[in-house]
Amino acid sequence: MDEKKAIADEAAKFISEGDKIFLDASTTAWYMAKALPDAPLTVVTNSIKVTLELAAKTNIKVISTGGELLRKSLSFIGYGTEGTIDSYHVD
Repeated sequence: MDEKKAIADEAAKFISEGDKIFLDASTTAWYMAKALPDAPLTVVTNSIKVTLELAAKTNIKVISTGGELLRKSLSFIGYGTEGTIDSYHVD
């Protein structure tokens, strides 16, 4: 977990205001959500945990993919999810 957190912290340094990014339902992505500053960003995610982490960061626009819930990872999967992801262009 320490390595995943270190990767997430380093990756967060490359995010700039106004960026649009996708964060999946991985542990590393969740750590990255924690590391992101409360700055004007857009985050598209299929992860409930990432969504909850970003809910308190009021300057970040959060877009959830929706879809079929995969309870094991608290993520959304399936055709609906894929369609939503395909409709956004992220940095």
